[in-house]
Amino acid sequence: MNLDDYTKAGKIASEVREIARNKDWVGKTLYEICETV
Repeated sequence: MNLDDYTKAGKIASEVREIARNKDWVGKTLYEICETV
């Protein structure tokens, strides 16, 4: 893997983290959360 691959992976991880942080997860099952993320 080269530096570009790590950079791309970091951007994807950052986007997923933001999506997960901004959602309202109250009442959701772990399966539903995983499917959304």
